[in-house]
Amino acid sequence: MLEIETGDEVTLVEMAQAAEIIEKIADPDAQVIWGHVINEELGENFTVKIIAVI
Repeated sequence: MLEIETGDEVTLVEMAQAAEIIEKIADPDAQVIWGHVINEELGENFTVKIIAVI
């Protein structure tokens, strides 16, 4: 699971690009599920949380 937390200034395209980068480096067999959380305090910054189940 991938959670991307962004400020309200980050566009959907930018968020999708971040998810795409992580999907490219993940194992080819991995099922990457991602979600988006808006945190207005982040402004133009973002955080990425990765939860892996093996």
